[in-house]
Amino acid sequence: MFISHTSELRRLPPGRSYIAAVESAVARAGDAVVDMAYFPARDDAPEAVCRESVAGADVLVLVAGFRYGSPVRDRPDVSYTELEFEVAGGAGLPRLVFLLSEDTDEALRDRDPRQEEFRRRLRDSGVTTAVVSSPDGLETAVLHALYEQGRPSDPAVERLRRTGALLDRPIGDCDPVRDLGVHRPTQVADLPLLPPYIPRTADADLDRAVAGGGLVVVEGNSAAGKTRSAWEAVRRNAPSHGWRSVLVPRDGAALRLVVESGEPLRDVVVWLDDLERYLTPDGLDPAMVAAVCPPGRTDVLLVATLRSQTRRQLGDDGRYPQVSRSADHLLATARTVRLARDLDPDERRSARRHQADPRIAAALADRTGAGLAEHLAAAPEALVRWHAGRDGMQEVGAALISAAVDCRRAGYFDPVPRGWLEALYPAYLDPRTRNRLRRPDLDEAFDWATAPVRGASSCLLPEADGRFAVFDYLVDRTQADPGSAPIPDTTWQVLLDGEETDPWVFEVALRALREGRREAVDVIRRAIRSGNPAALVAAGYASFVAGRVTGDGRLLDQAVGMWTTAAENGDRYAMHNLGLTHSLLGHREDAERWWRAAARAGFAPAMTEVGVLHSARGRLADAQRWWTEAAEHGEPGAMLELGKLAYLRKDWDAAEMWCARAGEAGSVQALYNHADLAKQRGDHAAAEERYRAAAEAGHLAALDHVLKAARRRGDQAEVEHWRQRRQVAVKAAKKAMVRQITDEGRLDLLALSWDGLFEER
Repeated sequence: MFISHTSELRRLPPGRSYIAAVESAVARAGDAVVDMAYFPARDDAPEAVCRESVAGADVLVLVAGFRYGSPVRDRPDVSYTELEFEVAGGAGLPRLVFLLSEDTDEALRDRDPRQEEFRRRLRDSGVTTAVVSSPDGLETAVLHALYEQGRPSDPAVERLRRTGALLDRPIGDCDPVRDLGVHRPTQVADLPLLPPYIPRTADADLDRAVAGGGLVVVEGNSAAGKTRSAWEAVRRNAPSHGWRSVLVPRDGAALRLVVESGEPLRDVVVWLDDLERYLTPDGLDPAMVAAVCPPGRTDVLLVATLRSQTRRQLGDDGRYPQVSRSADHLLATARTVRLARDLDPDERRSARRHQADPRIAAALADRTGAGLAEHLAAAPEALVRWHAGRDGMQEVGAALISAAVDCRRAGYFDPVPRGWLEALYPAYLDPRTRNRLRRPDLDEAFDWATAPVRGASSCLLPEADGRFAVFDYLVDRTQADPGSAPIPDTTWQVLLDGEETDPWVFEVALRALREGRREAVDVIRRAIRSGNPAALVAAGYASFVAGRVTGDGRLLDQAVGMWTTAAENGDRYAMHNLGLTHSLLGHREDAERWWRAAARAGFAPAMTEVGVLHSARGRLADAQRWWTEAAEHGEPGAMLELGKLAYLRKDWDAAEMWCARAGEAGSVQALYNHADLAKQRGDHAAAEERYRAAAEAGHLAALDHVLKAARRRGDQAEVEHWRQRRQVAVKAAKKAMVRQITDEGRLDLLALSWDGLFEER
């Protein structure tokens, strides 16, 4: 890997230079660095040595600042950096170009007209360039570029394994704490690291879920035992399903490279602890799930964990069929098993059989209200330590923790760079403390924040490359506390000033918009102008909603324009949205054209719509073909349509099968239809069980049915339960109807004037 740069970038900015950041990225990618700084003494002209070294590299990484650098001895009109770019192009090497931002430090600014012209030529060269403004941002950008680059002799998946971006272990060799994300428990001398597993009532549901393959999500509070329960389910079921190994991708980009590499996955569990970390624009989506583990295959399984607080932050309210890359669409294709925070009576009885382990005995004797898994992970003690630090034990360490907590609250789900925490912590200090502290010992503060509590979890968790994750229990407790302080302005600013190449910056900007923060507008604009597909889809969605609310046709035109740009770049969400929007506007040919494009690209909701078009024309065989393919991608709407089609053909077994699958995939109407089918064939016990399932999901007709049944039985407690559930459902239905009629409702992205937000400048 040849790094091309001018000399000042090796020493600036002080503390960590831009070139040190590039070298760190190259090392993480498993490559060796070639740089003129490392050239040995040779009896050759520098130009010849430079040409030879560049031509012998695999990739050129060029960092262009504002200084021109040394001219080539025999070509004074060309700098060595220009020469290296030229030689790499002539040799056919991949050239990765990174331009320092105009906002960079003044010490790096040297407005040399020759360099300005070179930077212009780089932008116009046809080579993709990225703009960066900090060493941390440059490291991230280079690492992602190298991951995506690959070499024919170095397959992407093998590269990911070698660099640590993909962990691949036999199931028997997995360490659930080190490898999979199980919270480290409190330690007791002469006892194993992990205490005995306490069987959970949800285990039976988990066993059924993993047996079906596909995506399985274990949802619950932080430190509820999600990751341990998921791992035990994998271990229990591995022999019968033939799973041999576990793949743990570092992030969404690594996961996509695995899927798109073409390397076959067999007998493997793909492990996604903290699912939200994989939901970046280049990360997990329903098409990837279908590609990794299509229906009918159980030799490959995706297992994810998801905090309940995070689940409530994700997704849309379903007001419009247009999507903005909603996590709801992904989660609708998953089988979700929810894990309670507290042990139920059966679980407590199981736990008592393991009281020889003092950690379990202490958890059972606990009267503070903490759950078993919380107690084992010392979660309440970590919370106490954080609060004690704020109260004087270690104010700076506690402020570092607070900054990391608020980064998560703001929607930044990746581990946070140390430099950010160092910039943010003063905002979390009491002003009196801030004035008193001159030069705090930050190393000491980080040591305090990362110290294990009772030998278990720490408040800040050190990760690779100088980044820190925060104990998610602290985030959960902060989000659940109505008295929590708002996120400070400085935290929003640091996050929003992150590199455009950081996939989480745009997500933070969307959340900032919901908070009415105007500084997010420029981030959105930059993302839109850069052609960021996620930005175009989400901004188009917001503009579409605004147009529907205000009746402003210009906003609808903006939505169509943004989605068209994204669709022409291959974004399936945008294609589908164009189909829905053109259908709404009565442009049937355009709607069909975009739906067919999205369907050919593998987007299951669009396949469903193409099937509906065929059905309306009486071409039921074609409709069935499209719906079947969509169903194989896990699309509940297509399954429901197949159930209806089978019912019309009086194929009762097929109708039952498709209704059952659609219900499992999240279709509430399918749950009700499944109950009706059982009633029609006279299986009243099955019908009652299914009506109750539909009622639990909020289906009004099912609620009416189970309420009447409870009244016939005279069970007053059950009558009251279902009566209250029905009241909630009726209110929700009325509210949805009012929203639909008045076009009022989802205004979370309308905190600013949309004309002002999306106008061209």
